[in-house]
Amino acid sequence: MACCLTAKAFGDEELFVSLRKFEAEFLRETGSDYQSNEWLQI
Repeated sequence: MACCLTAKAFGDEELFVSLRKFEAEFLRETGSDYQSNEWLQI
């Protein structure tokens, strides 16, 4: 997600959309976004 926001900040809309699509497809295919589950314990 950080890469998406960086692309957006630099005005690269095409890269932003491409990264968002990749992220959505990755989540759909794997069922995981690989974000830490430890935050729920804090």
